[in-house]
Amino acid sequence: MRPRLIGALTAVLTTAAVGALAVTPASADSSDFTDCAYPYVCLYKVGDDSLWHKTGQFRDVTAEWQNLTVSRGAQTLVNTRHDDVVYVKHVDGSVGCFPPENDRGGEIAPIIAIRISWSGNCWS
Repeated sequence: MRPRLIGALTAVLTTAAVGALAVTPASADSSDFTDCAYPYVCLYKVGDDSLWHKTGQFRDVTAEWQNLTVSRGAQTLVNTRHDDVVYVKHVDGSVGCFPPENDRGGEIAPIIAIRISWSGNCWS
């Protein structure tokens, strides 16, 4: 095995063992974002058809960043959680925050990681 593949397998096995991620694959076409149910944070990318497509959904609060794989480069998200903010890390290293109950994702710079926080306010 190549070192790169071993590293990827280690990350997958570590994640599975720790149970830090609750990612559900998604394939529905989502131009209106109504396919994101509570208590999920859903990530979307624009497809070749110029419509938004859900690429993943997360629900676990974590202390560390959850690096994205399938959803890497997502350009919007919907936060259906009632009390929790969502931090996103962009490809340029900057960090953004989405407040609770943000059900209309605005277009953002592509993201590479996500972190759901128990906090009800950004940056607190």
